Amino acid sequence: MSDQPDWTTPIRAVHVRHGTQTACGGIAIVLADVEPHAAYAFTARFDGRPPGPADLRQECVEGFADGMRTELARLCGGQPPPVRVVLRRILVHDVDSSAAINRAAGRLAALEAVRRATDGRPAP
Repeated sequence: MSDQPDWTTPIRAVHVRHGTQTACGGIAIVLADVEPHAAYAFTARFDGRPPGPADLRQECVEGFADGMRTELARLCGGQPPPVRVVLRRILVHDVDSSAAINRAAGRLAALEAVRRATDGRPAP
């Protein structure tokens, strides 16, 4: 077991469901991979086009990316680790999606990635 996350092995299928559909706070459902990379990077590479209007889709992706980067940096000593986060799927719904709920999902995805990169132990 290691105290430090091992970012040399890809972490596949980080799935997060946060919030509740039709509730005031909204819902976010995302699926992402975390891959070794020279420096921190984020990309969205969808399997098909996600539903919803393009501007809301962009807002949700940016919210997720911000939450993921911010939380990874917090958990890893102030700087995000040398990984590429690949967003594979994101729920986009005209009423129930927002940047804020996806930002929270990004933070949860970062926690899960760090947990899996530290031999399955909870993130700090």
